[in-house]
Amino acid sequence: MSASRTPRGFSIMEILVAAALLGLMGSLMWSAFSNTLDSKERIEAASDRVDEIRVAMNRMAQEISYAFISNHYAREDRRTRTIFKEGGTGIGDHLTFSAFAHEPLVAHVNESDQTVISYFVDTDPDGSGKNVLLRRYKRRIDADPDTEEDTVTETLCTDVSDLLFDYWNDATGEWKDAWDTEGIDTPNVLPKRVMITMSYKDENGKETKLVTQAPILLWQTLNF
Repeated sequence: MSASRTPRGFSIMEILVAAALLGLMGSLMWSAFSNTLDSKERIEAASDRVDEIRVAMNRMAQEISYAFISNHYAREDRRTRTIFKEGGTGIGDHLTFSAFAHEPLVAHVNESDQTVISYFVDTDPDGSGKNVLLRRYKRRIDADPDTEEDTVTETLCTDVSDLLFDYWNDATGEWKDAWDTEGIDTPNVLPKRVMITMSYKDENGKETKLVTQAPILLWQTLNF
């Protein structure tokens, strides 16, 4: 009858090899997980950036489509003035216009749906050092719609390089790069369409352009 053998344990070398293999597998798994997480964050950043740009473009297009000019005012004591005019401070084009686009946030306040809105690109007022798309508006129309008095300014989009407006002149059948309802070329009439071109930097810092058009519903002067 043979003597029973004592079970042999793992050698130090076997334990070291197993530990090395486990460490290698863990490193590979962590690398794959980290890459997946980075890809997810990049996709989310790109999606958030596109959403920010499209929301800003859609808001500009919607409010420009509500633009109007009116000859309805008190001749003896004129307190309101409606305009659609390009010009002002900022980078690129600066558009100021009267519109039926205001929503009063407080009940029984002395405001209506009429407002004056400006869109332009300028340095971030919050001090980031970047150029941003700004929206400036007045809660009510007054006799000086193109001044900054009694205005509220808000940032719509960050890291914007340029903003351009082009205006469709239905009388000539061509696009114009400027418009002024108080000027000699296009008095008391609005363009039927406005083309909006915004240049911005994407999440990777690449220069990108987005273009849309806004049809103006009330392009003729309101006389009533």
